[in-house]
Amino acid sequence: MEDETVTPSPDYIKGFNEGYLLTTHSRDLADKLVSAKGDGERMQGFQDGYKQVLLDKIREQRPKSMTDPEFLKTIQNNDKDRDLDKSR
Repeated sequence: MEDETVTPSPDYIKGFNEGYLLTTHSRDLADKLVSAKGDGERMQGFQDGYKQVLLDKIREQRPKSMTDPEFLKTIQNNDKDRDLDKSR
């Protein structure tokens, strides 16, 4: 099976960029626009750009330890050690 890549339309890309930038700089206006009715590609892109900004902000607020691969490995190893202690 070949890997199929989907290239978004120029309207979708334009909407995504507009949604991302507007949400970053004028959240109140973006909140109003994202709730507007519309089902075109540009509107879908706008909504996705809006959501992306929100996801980016959530990721920024996470402690760095939650995304540090070395820290995550340490936690996994500690969990394995606890499981071994319980079975003894």
